[in-house]
Amino acid sequence: MKFKVIHKEHIFEPEKHFLQCHASTLVKFENGNILSAWFGGTHEGHKDVVIWCSIRKEGKWSEPVKLADEEGIPCWNPVLFKDETGKIYLFYKVGQNPRSWHTMLITSEDMGYSWSKPRELVIGDIGGRGPVKNKIITLENGTWLAPASIETDTVWDAFVDISRDHGKTWIKSGIVPLNRDKFQGKGVIQPT
Repeated sequence: MKFKVIHKEHIFEPEKHFLQCHASTLVKFENGNILSAWFGGTHEGHKDVVIWCSIRKEGKWSEPVKLADEEGIPCWNPVLFKDETGKIYLFYKVGQNPRSWHTMLITSEDMGYSWSKPRELVIGDIGGRGPVKNKIITLENGTWLAPASIETDTVWDAFVDISRDHGKTWIKSGIVPLNRDKFQGKGVIQPT
């Protein structure tokens, strides 16, 4: 499969708001607006890393604004998702590292101009519930499948988080079988 770049632009001038950013995610609306989110700060895992967003309207990006700031605890891997009603979900991770992550969720019903208060996706569960980096897939019957992973010090595995009630509750699948003899490194997510 080949891809072709049809347009390339910066949302903001490099290093204007922070030294590094990573893990960008997009949602496009029917009116042509685009919402983008990412994490940014001094460097990945630093206590000042928060979730930022910008809206592209009429060909121009808005100034980035902070969407999620956990006051001294790094934020990671935002994932935007738009359901069939147009409601926007922003899933993101909070924790010192992937082994201590818990997943937070905020929602917007006005194309990203205002957001709900954050709530923990699966209360008390750590390590990467809900989508970890890639978007949710919606099945024909309305079931949501969230690609997820678990990272320990020695092994990285994948699983699927499943919701049959529009994200109110989640069921964690078993670990996706992996023949470790075929991989170098710790598992499914690195090296990419």
